[in-house]
Formats: sequence, C-alpha cells, structure tokens
Amino acid sequence: MAAPTLAAFPGELQAGTRVEVKGRLVGPRAVAADLIEIDTRQGEEDGLGGVIESVDATARTLAVMGIKISTSAETALAGESREPIVFADFKQGQWISVDGTLGADGVLKASEVRIKPPKQQGSRATKLEGRVSQVDGARNTFTLLGATVTVTPQTEIVKKQPGGGGQ
Repeated sequence: MAAPTLAAFPGELQAGTRVEVKGRLVGPRAVAADLIEIDTRQGEEDGLGGVIESVDATARTLAVMGIKISTSAETALAGESREPIVFADFKQGQWISVDGTLGADGVLKASEVRIKPPKQQGSRATKLEGRVSQVDGARNTFTLLGATVTVTPQTEIVKKQPGGGGQ
C-alpha cells in the first residue's frame, strides 16, 4: 500500500473536516500523526490530551503543546478516578485530557479537564480533536487547534463512522 498523503483523501480532509489525531509532539505546536480518524459526526467538542507544560493559578490557565487552556468556575475538573478536584491539583508534567471549545483567539475554553495516568509513550504522546482549519497538501500538513499536524508514511488514516469506531 502506498504511503498516505493528504492528496489521497480529496474532499475528505479539508478545512472544516472534523478529525481526531493521535501522535507525537515534535516541536512547539507541531505533531507527527500516528493515527488520523476522519469523523463524520457533527457537533462534538474540541479536545486535546498531553502533558501540562505550565500552570497559571492566578489566571486559571494551563498550557499543553503550547496551546493555552482557560478554565472557569463552570469547568468540570476531575482526577484520575474522575473524582472532583480543584485547580490547585494541576501540576506541570501531569498528563491531562481536555474537552472544550477553541476560541478565535486560539485559547481552548475548557468545559472539562481530567488528569490521566501517565502514558507509556512518555511526555511526547499527544491527542488533538476538532475541525481542521487549514490544509497544505504540498507539505502533507494541516492545522488543528492551532497546531501543525504532519502526515508521515507511517500515519494510519481511517474514517470514523457515526455511532462507532474507525473503518
């Protein structure tokens, strides 16, 4: 089978397409994709998973992959066992999963932040979920949540079907 390229998915992977990407952090806001799921479902929240790079307790913000995450009094905060926690429980180096909405300012406004068990792949493992904002077929990259995602020869690309997993 030929190595995947964005050109192999015309009309399916374009600006506005909803995707979930699992990959490795290769630089600030830069991810090499291991798996891309093209999601045909509508209305899902944006999300990301990765290691906390910084915590600003005063502003109630976190940073993961260089993406700023804002929380409010309405944000659900949960520990590894999904128990309620307080913002002060978040520490640099923890692996978290975030659901929310990406604002025009590039800040992910969190509806839920959960501490997750450390990943075996280490601190470079990451996950992004949302709508593609830009595609560069010549470079085999696209932009998701303000991060550049690169499709490599090892990237697996699947179509997620409504109500279930990938194809």
